[in-house]
Amino acid sequence: MFRNYLKVALRNVLRYKAFSFINILSLSVGIASFLVIALWVQNELQYNRFHEKGERLYRVWENQHYAHGINSVLATPGLLKYDLENNIPEISKAVRTTWNIEKQFKN
Repeated sequence: MFRNYLKVALRNVLRYKAFSFINILSLSVGIASFLVIALWVQNELQYNRFHEKGERLYRVWENQHYAHGINSVLATPGLLKYDLENNIPEISKAVRTTWNIEKQFKN
């Protein structure tokens, strides 16, 4: 019986090629989109889970305003670390982040 279903499906695919192509392409794009979104959500939910105090960790994004629009980056200015630690009592420790342009430690 399953063999009969496969025969009928193959005949319909061969008979209606354009319709079958559109359906198969749409299904594959939908599955690929779902997988990409699922991987992104899993990555966001797993962020800092390895740390025992991961619920207390936060990332600061900087919005840089330009003539063509706004650019959001994770790199923060050097003095922001000291300003956050000194002016906001809820922050116990802060760390500065930067671009990965060159190594920060050299031999």
